Amino acid sequence: MPTEATAHNHPAPEQDPHLRFYMTRDDFMRQLLPATQEEKLLATRVARAWMHLQDIEELIDVVTEGRGLVALYTEQYDRYKQLNRDLNQAERMWRGAMSAFNQARRRGPNPNVPYGTDFGARVPNRRPEPDAEPAPEPEQEPSASVISAPPSDLREKPQKGRMARSSASTKKYSPHITDSSTPSSLCR
Repeated sequence: MPTEATAHNHPAPEQDPHLRFYMTRDDFMRQLLPATQEEKLLATRVARAWMHLQDIEELIDVVTEGRGLVALYTEQYDRYKQLNRDLNQAERMWRGAMSAFNQARRRGPNPNVPYGTDFGARVPNRRPEPDAEPAPEPEQEPSASVISAPPSDLREKPQKGRMARSSASTKKYSPHITDSSTPSSLCR
């Protein structure tokens, strides 16, 4: 009797297609972090589209195994065209699913739908909240009753070259701005 242990090479059991779907869907849920029921539905659609695209690519690998894509093109052109149609359809399905998810993400939750309804209800938000500080409030300037010309230090300074010609044409003041302290007739 040999003293070494022998390992039996058992083929890996084939994965259940339902388990494969749920694992793929859970991966997409962790990556996309849907915030509403609509986003959850669309994330499931993204997972299905991804699995379909992977299946088509595996099918192409199986069909072209041993002879290559060029041989398939020259020998069985109809099958080649059908595989390309299927691949294009799967890619469009993937892009459409991602586009729909991104549109729903930009749209955000619908405030008109009451909480607790099936469609559009908020689910716990697992997205990280930004730690940004709120923007500072702009300082309000006192309103002036008299409009006058800008101070001399804010007026445009003459420029050299090509910019001088373009800014000279825009340097005209409107008729209600005057250099005097009296308001024009348009301001009354």
